[in-house]
Amino acid sequence: MAKNQICFSFNQLTKIETKGDFADMAPEEIRQAIVDILSDIAPDEDLSHLDDSVNFRDQMELDSMDFLDIVMELRKRYRVQVPEEDYPQLASMDTTVSYLEPKMANVTA
Repeated sequence: MAKNQICFSFNQLTKIETKGDFADMAPEEIRQAIVDILSDIAPDEDLSHLDDSVNFRDQMELDSMDFLDIVMELRKRYRVQVPEEDYPQLASMDTTVSYLEPKMANVTA
């Protein structure tokens, strides 16, 4: 019985610490999740004029550490692993959403 209680507590903790799940999310919802991450990483940036087709680095003051923070936030919030060889696919909002859509379909809450 104690074992079940521990598993239950761990499952609750996982759901509390995870802010969301991209499974069944529309592209607009994925985009908003990325905007939320960007606003946390670069709070002084005005994201209201973000052009989805232009590279993030061309429109925002992001350095390589900020970019790694994006990758880490994806892992932390949504349990999505982005291998280093896929980093170029996270260059713009359009490419990021396209990259994440199939990966998020496999994420479970």
